[in-house]
Amino acid sequence: MDGFQFEMGAANRRALKDRNCREAVEREIILAIRQSLTEKQREYFDLHYNEDLSLAEIAQSEGVSRQSVWDIIRRAEETMRRFEEKTGLVARFAAERDILAAAQEKLARLETMTDGAAQSLAREIAAALQELGHGI
Repeated sequence: MDGFQFEMGAANRRALKDRNCREAVEREIILAIRQSLTEKQREYFDLHYNEDLSLAEIAQSEGVSRQSVWDIIRRAEETMRRFEEKTGLVARFAAERDILAAAQEKLARLETMTDGAAQSLAREIAAALQELGHGI
């Protein structure tokens, strides 16, 4: 059982590394979607959603109307929505993230189980990872 515990510790270390990898993939997806926007759309979108500026604040700082800011942000949202409809990147990534999160939860439970129960759970984890195409 001690060797088994050691192996699961290694699996948890790999899971942490994988989480960092998934975060990097998520950033790449966001960057890919952002590239479909014009410079002004990216700028206004970031100011409104990431910097939490109001439409009026953006309009005042840019010397344009509030309606102009709203139109540009709305077009940015529509462009991103169309990009997702065509590629499905965000949906696929979210589905894979959910499957991996479930597998990680099972791995955490696995460390506290007896050998028979652990083997059964290990098969479930392998099946979940196989579903992602990352057979182990």
